[in-house]
Amino acid sequence: MKHITPLALAASLILSIPTVTHADPLSFTNPFSTSASGATPGSFNPVYFGASLGRSTSDNFCTGLNNCDDSDMGWKLFAGYDYSERLAFEVGYNSIGNLTSASKSSEVTGFEFSALGKIPLNDKLGLFGKAGMFKWTAKNNDGKRSAFDIMFGAGVDYKLNDNMSLRGEWERFNDIETKSTETSDIDMISAGFTYRTL
Repeated sequence: MKHITPLALAASLILSIPTVTHADPLSFTNPFSTSASGATPGSFNPVYFGASLGRSTSDNFCTGLNNCDDSDMGWKLFAGYDYSERLAFEVGYNSIGNLTSASKSSEVTGFEFSALGKIPLNDKLGLFGKAGMFKWTAKNNDGKRSAFDIMFGAGVDYKLNDNMSLRGEWERFNDIETKSTETSDIDMISAGFTYRTL
């Protein structure tokens, strides 16, 4: 009768265990991946940060005013989370700028809470649309006002490398009380970047 040593038995058991691969539950797929299956895990962190600089224009501030300027430079800081390949959520702080005339002025800032729907075009380029709420504050020469109103926009992302992307976007902020008797819709066109670590 053949004698089996404990060492030989242990080696036999180890070699008989099938190899099983497990997907990392914390792995994240590249949001601009063009893989047909989308099953290959990427190395992207879903959290990102960004900044943009642009120009804002009001549609109604200058009505009935002299020596009026209804546009100004603006900027924004934001952070986002890629929930999936097609959906992201963002929060941000926007400084939309100063609207001025001979008799009126309005400085508009606010916090943005939005959802983004993404459409990848290839490994580098993607489009997105966004909609959400804007908690605005208007410091006017006739008083300070603040409220929640809707905002929406659209844009394009261009991936430079695994960490950096360029972003261009248009946003509209509705019903900002830039004067005590009137509201304005404010458009902002901006360009900036997003950054994420691997």
